[in-house]
Formats: sequence, C-alpha cells, structure tokens
Amino acid sequence: MLVTHSLNLREIQKNAEKPKFLITNRNGGFLLLGKSPESRYNGLFFFIDSKMMKTIENIDIVGSEECREIVNHFNFIERIKGNVHECFFMPEKANCLVYELSRESDIMFTLDVKEAYDNREYGRYYAVEEIKNGLVFRFTKRTDTKEDSTNNAIEYDFYLVVYSDEMDYSLVRSWIPREYGDDRERNSNPFTRHVFDAARIKAKKLVFSGAFSRKKAIEEAKACYKKYSDIKNMKSDSKSFFIDDTETAMAYENAKNSLSSLTIGDGIFAGLPWFFQSWSRDEAYCLKALMKMDTGLSKKIIFKWLQQLTPSGKLPNRIPATATQCADSIGILFYRAWELIKKQELSKNDLVKVREKLEHSMYLMLKNAATDGFDQNTPQETWMDSNIQGSNRAGVRLEIQALRLAAYKTMYHLDWNHRYVSLEEELAHKVRERFFKEGILADGIGDWTVRPNIFLAAYFYPELLRKEEWLTCFEKILPKLWLNWGGLSTIDKSDYRFKPWHTGENAESYHHGDSWFFVNNIAAIVMARTDRHKFKSYIDKILRASTEEILWKGAIGHAAELSSASELKSEGCLAQAWSAATFIELVDELF
Repeated sequence: MLVTHSLNLREIQKNAEKPKFLITNRNGGFLLLGKSPESRYNGLFFFIDSKMMKTIENIDIVGSEECREIVNHFNFIERIKGNVHECFFMPEKANCLVYELSRESDIMFTLDVKEAYDNREYGRYYAVEEIKNGLVFRFTKRTDTKEDSTNNAIEYDFYLVVYSDEMDYSLVRSWIPREYGDDRERNSNPFTRHVFDAARIKAKKLVFSGAFSRKKAIEEAKACYKKYSDIKNMKSDSKSFFIDDTETAMAYENAKNSLSSLTIGDGIFAGLPWFFQSWSRDEAYCLKALMKMDTGLSKKIIFKWLQQLTPSGKLPNRIPATATQCADSIGILFYRAWELIKKQELSKNDLVKVREKLEHSMYLMLKNAATDGFDQNTPQETWMDSNIQGSNRAGVRLEIQALRLAAYKTMYHLDWNHRYVSLEEELAHKVRERFFKEGILADGIGDWTVRPNIFLAAYFYPELLRKEEWLTCFEKILPKLWLNWGGLSTIDKSDYRFKPWHTGENAESYHHGDSWFFVNNIAAIVMARTDRHKFKSYIDKILRASTEEILWKGAIGHAAELSSASELKSEGCLAQAWSAATFIELVDELF
C-alpha cells in the first residue's frame, strides 16, 4: 500500500507493508485502523472519567475496492479506496470522530463497546433509537455468572451517537465473529471475539460521539458537526523544515506531532493503544524534547511528580500507583529539572519549590541508603522490569548509580553544599572500582552481562569515565550488541538468553534481544557526543532505522516501542512517547 506524508507543501511517499494509522483528540481518545481489524485494540476509543472506552471496532465502505493509499496530513488522515477518498479527523479535546467522504457512499460500521482491557464476552446488550439527524446506540454492560460472581447486575450504560444532517440507514444488529491476527502473533489472548454489526448508512459525512451520558453524547455530536464542517482546510501548526534530508525532516515533524498527540492534561500517555497511563520513567525521559515544544507542560509534569514522592524519596511506577516503585525515574527527574533550570524557564517562586522538593527527595534517599553508599533497587524497579526468569536486576545497577551521581551534581548546583561534592566523588570512585574492568563497565555488581545500559550511564553521567575510556568501552561492547539494520540488542547476542524475534506478551524477548528505539536513539546521542567521526556509521544507521520505522512501519507517523533483533520491525506498543521524544532529541543533537 502506498503511504504519503504531506506537510507544508512537501510530500514523500513509499509503498509500505500492512500500514496502520493512529490519530488522537489530544485528550486520551484515539482512532487506530488498518486494512482490517487485526487487533482488539483497533477502532475508536474515548478516554472518559479515567476510563479508556472502546466504541467502534471498524468503519468501512460497502463493496469498496482495496485501500490503495493512506495520506498522513498530520492533523487528519486520508484513506483512498478506488475513486473514494475518506477523511478521518478527531477534533482536539472533543470525544468525537469526524468521518467525511469525497462522495456519498454506503458505510458499514461495527461496534465493540467495552473498557479497553475488558475482554468478557457475556452480558453485552445494544439498543438503538432514532433522533433528528442521527442514531443513538445505547450499550449496557451487565454481569453474567459465566464470567462474574453476580448475574444481570448493570455495571454501566454507554452511548454512541451517529450524527449527520443527511443520511439514510438500515439497522443490521447482528453479532459476528472476529479473528485478530496481530493479537495472535504477539501472544495476546483472546485472539477471537464477537462484535456487533450495527448499521448500514448512506451518507457523505458523519460525526461519531461517545459518552456515559446520552444527553452529553448528543450535544457533543451536534456541536462537533457544526463547528468542524470543513476539515480539509485546517492547517497544520508544525514548523518549517530545517534539515536537508527530507525523510529525516518528515520523521522529525511526525515525532513531534506524535509526542504532542500523546499529551493529556498535565501528562503524557506512555503509549497507545495500550499504555494509556502516566508512567514516571517514560514522562521523565520525554521532558527534554517536550521542553522545546511546550515548556509549560514540562513544568506541570515535573511539579506533578515531585508531589508523588514515596517514603523512600523515589517515585511510583505510574499513576494510578502500583505496588512497585521506580528505581530510576527520580534520578531522571533530577536530571531533567536541572535542564529546565538551566534554560531559565522557572520563576523564582517555582525554583524555590523545585529545590525544596528535590532536597526532600535527596534527604529521604540518603536516610534510606544502603550502608555501602550504592543506590540499590529491588526486582522490577529498573526499566528492564520483566519478571521472566533470568531478568532479575535487583541489586546495584549501573544506570541507577549514574543517575544518583547526576542527582548529587544537581543538588550541588542548587545549593552549593559541598557535602554533595563529597558524595559524588565517593560514589564515582566506588562505581569505577566495582564496575570498570578491562575496559568494560559491568551491568551490575557481579553481573558482567553486556547490555546497552552502558549508554544510559554515559548519557546521564559522562564524567564517570574519561573520553578515551568511553571510546574503548563502546568499541568493545558494540560488536556484541549491534544489529546490522541499525539497532542494539538488549543483551549480548552470544548470551544463551538471547531471543532473535519479539515474543509479544510472553516477555522472554523483551530484555533478551528486543531492540528498544529509545535506547537506540540515546546510544546514538552518546556516540555523537563522544566521537561523532569514529562512530559515524553507527549513528547514521540508528538515525536511518528510527526514521524508517516512524515513516513507513507500524502506525505511520509514530515511533513504536521496539523491534525484533533480527529485522527492523514496528512491534510492541505502536506509538510510544519516549521513542518519539528521544528521536526528537537525537535529531536536535545531530542537526
């Protein structure tokens, strides 16, 4: 299928294999569609009252030809089937989808109303009523003893409105089976589900709106239909290009658009379609790129997480909080807060608040510190957090020590207390003594497994080694981790645990081979800062691979979570915030 990216009178296009598109309302809601529904996460979702609600599973033109082209206009998507052009647009902050065609056509749409993670089959009821210029579908979820402890108790009602000032329709109201090939491929049960063929509508333009309130759904649909009457003339607010290479420039603009599309309130979703929460680590990694795009939101995120300190001085994994805290996010937050302070973007009052919170965090961390002075973590607290056998990184880990060293440096800059200089020097000496041997840094005390966490340590605390030592270290580990398509494996390719292909929700490959785009981008940044000439081939290949993945693979215009080690693919979560953010940072570093 041909994929076209079109922005500010520039276009690039290329044939792509099984492309999908994802657009959002910048308020948590999104539409993800491909050639056909290949996952239970395909369809139209609205984020309402902290619930991610799936509504429509698929929209299709009856009897249409195969889709021959998808055009990404950044603020809307155009899909071309034969001589019919479909436009999909989600107005900002509204729980609506505008669907417009180049000519009147018969449209079939399928419903699967549910909370995103709820895969129960029983107790699903649909009713429909006609209103002026539209239809209202009411979905009722009841309990059923086949799957629940009670029977026939109403859990909730949800309303989907289909609105148009001119449409003919016939109701279908039949259940059909659906098989999800993508879910089967990534080992994500269930692979099958019954969905509801709702209606066949003849129209040229429709608005779909969803809400837990019938009245609100109708009002929003009417307002949206009236206000957004001509989406084709809306202009993108993306900035002009400053990069000579057209593909890199277009991927850069897409990455900014993707990161912006994942923002919600005072935070950023870690990823869509299934990481629709605020994760402390992910948001902290995103802050450098976000500072350039939206300084106000960067401040909000920093202040939000500084209000979430745990008794240990660290941060919870995410909001809503889980039982597991995060070993590295507080250190990244220290690092990013100092970057924001250096930009002189904080008022005196804000600066005082930030300093007080960071001081309190440091006080708690030192109070709870291990007697040997290292920063220790428990299982599943680092970014390599899978619970697969052989993945336990509990103990003293390299990147966590680098972040603690960077935090000491930040604290010294904030209040000029030489105690932090002493703590920094003492810990740096201990890390070199216990981690650095024969030109290589250990992944943890007693663990000499070669992993790309060395690049994270170099990113956050380059002072740990001299330049010549970093060069030697990188030259020794790169052959063990390098993937010829332009990425890094998460473990030495000769390790018995190495998995060449992504294993999906069975997380065996997650940190045993899968290549994470955020790590690849950071590694390229580090190599560019260390010796751009010596590592040019690696940097160029990483940049090219990340660019290709954003433009032509997975959900076009978005940066995915990871790829299999064996081949550049778009796998894991299709739109991952820190993948986009670190790509933005990499391009800024290089250009």
